[in-house]
Amino acid sequence: MADIPTLSHDIQEMVMKLIKERDQLRIRLTYAEQTIQELSSQNEEYEGMQIKSDADRALREIDQPPSTKRLLRTKNKENNKVKEGNWTEWIRGTWLSVDVNKDKLGEAEAAFAHNEDQKAIGMLDTMLIREDMVNRDRIEARLLKSAILRSNEHHNKALVEANKALALALDRKYPDLTGKAQFHRGLCYLHMEKYGDASWCLALATFTKGHTEQVRANKDHVDEKIKQLSTDDPRRISSLADGLGPLRVD
Repeated sequence: MADIPTLSHDIQEMVMKLIKERDQLRIRLTYAEQTIQELSSQNEEYEGMQIKSDADRALREIDQPPSTKRLLRTKNKENNKVKEGNWTEWIRGTWLSVDVNKDKLGEAEAAFAHNEDQKAIGMLDTMLIREDMVNRDRIEARLLKSAILRSNEHHNKALVEANKALALALDRKYPDLTGKAQFHRGLCYLHMEKYGDASWCLALATFTKGHTEQVRANKDHVDEKIKQLSTDDPRRISSLADGLGPLRVD
């Protein structure tokens, strides 16, 4: 018969294990709830933008002659086709080059595509020190810089750039760029083997236009990595599950 001290120690260990498992389940539940909340918020912002766009278009057509209305509808259809088809190519499997950014980022993207990474970063740094740079261009430039740094295994520096981009996108309420920043954060965490954090960020990037397949592929890869880890491995737990996580931008 086991002596009382040994039995007491075994019970204590069991209780501690149960408490630890309970805490992990709470973190996962918080992670799931806040993922849903953030995605719902992004979806509402997208719907609001679409409603405003539809309303503006309707107002422009009011009191127009029938011939003008037909012309406007034809132009809108053509514009929509261009907008839907302007996603061009993935550069080195990590950066989506789009037509709308060609004027600002085209040269840096070309340098990146030709493995001239230092040249590309120099161009981006020159752009980023300009005070008159518009916010959307600044966010895109930081995310491209993040992709280049990540491709050179400077994952911590890449995460800093992605965090700066995310902070500005959140502040300016750009849901499309918020999702794009989360995508690049997710890739940073993936390469840093922080799989819980990577899964969290990629989940928040789910509806990012042009990135759906890449998000899904990387999310599946991350989730498979998590399945292979032991239940107490810290790499499977997201430190960001209590919100968007610390945005280190120093």
